[in-house]
Amino acid sequence: MTRTAFIAVPAVPLDRLLLDINNPRIRAGTDQPDCIERLLRKPKQLLALAKDIAANGLSTAPILVEPAKGKKFVVWDGNRRITALKLLNDPSLARSKALQAQFAGVAARAAVAIPERIDVLASSDHEVLLKEVLGRHAGAQDGAGQLNWDALLRTMFLLGHKAVPKEYRLSGLLLMWAEEHGIQVADDFPISTVHRFLNKPNLARLGFHEKNGAVEPSVEKDVAVRIVERIVQDFESERVRVENVFDAALQDRYITGLLKELGLAGVKNTGDANDTGGDGGVGAGARAGAGAGKANDGASDDGAAADGRQKPGGRRKPLLKADWDRKSIVRPRFKPDIPDAYWKADEVLKELRRTETQKSHLATAALFRVFIEFSTKAYMKRHRMQPANEMHKNALAVIVHMRQHGRLDTGETDAATRRFKEKSQSSVGMQYATLNDFIHSFKNMPDRESLHVLWTDIEPYLEASWDDSRRPH
Repeated sequence: MTRTAFIAVPAVPLDRLLLDINNPRIRAGTDQPDCIERLLRKPKQLLALAKDIAANGLSTAPILVEPAKGKKFVVWDGNRRITALKLLNDPSLARSKALQAQFAGVAARAAVAIPERIDVLASSDHEVLLKEVLGRHAGAQDGAGQLNWDALLRTMFLLGHKAVPKEYRLSGLLLMWAEEHGIQVADDFPISTVHRFLNKPNLARLGFHEKNGAVEPSVEKDVAVRIVERIVQDFESERVRVENVFDAALQDRYITGLLKELGLAGVKNTGDANDTGGDGGVGAGARAGAGAGKANDGASDDGAAADGRQKPGGRRKPLLKADWDRKSIVRPRFKPDIPDAYWKADEVLKELRRTETQKSHLATAALFRVFIEFSTKAYMKRHRMQPANEMHKNALAVIVHMRQHGRLDTGETDAATRRFKEKSQSSVGMQYATLNDFIHSFKNMPDRESLHVLWTDIEPYLEASWDDSRRPH
């Protein structure tokens, strides 16, 4: 480290140390509470670090900071340590009641005094900060030590601080866009595999273009989100690997198949004058949704022929936004903060994420039904609501309560109410009552599309079941 570029600043109060919203483990943080919650996505690691601090004191490795306005400092290196200290001093900074109790317990049993002020090394030289931070991070020790930064985290760190990585730049920009739009990307995401196929022409075919050091969609935002959600899901689950996108022909096959499965194949990319995408890309007016691209007597339901060509005189009408065409019933953006006390609900959700609906219709329907019940019961218990004897009545009462407290808007309330009627109604589609029918009937079988559309309709209800701060988008 170039010592002369840093100044030692002693005894800085924790409230003057700001977590870095561009830290690669935070990614797209909006404010300080959001940064803490993003680091708490891996609570076991942060608890391990907090326990180590409480038992042995803070690591001697210097906290590196950059001076900011108001006599404050932005933490470049040491965000996890600063977060652990903040939580040990004030457990209420964690949104989860269970985590608050755990951090409070660690602090109460501390063998050494928990620091409220710490010494830092400060520099305003970005080049020096970049070099020093990238040179660190070795030796994880189950979360108590500094964690390695693999390709994704190094790329995110550089891009977040306006530096140009030697490789993975375009892939990193697309994944940053994903995080900024609610699509969570795992720390160990295989960015090198995405880098294999993501050149500018392929980016344009997917409905994006590069502008001013960032990527922007050339299509409507909801379409772009669906495309990137699918890419993240495909590569994170290893459904798509290097051998699937190794050369131009394989890349073309993957992109064409992806767009076709999302109902976007054959639409010309006309969203930006600088785009290079041609046929097989997505157009600015395209809308993804249920039923897109399905054949119906030789034609699709949007006025196009079954082979993707527009019929003479056909008028393309907006497609429904129901996001059903995905591998798992759970959308990647669904990230409820389930307290530790409800660990079984968390396990059910994890199994739902891992279960491919197309291969396991009944398992998905059964787990889905259980998760709805757990979510409803958790909300009623938290708000001390008196349960009824029938599940659908409990859900309807919860919907009314959510609406009264601004957690659902009118459209979300209506959609959820339709899905929790006492008996199935053919005009509505699949409902909670239908899930019961599937479980108990010898004949009825659920289908993937209906299950996924049902999830999409009641997802706001499920979000609000676990988050009292939820407000309609």
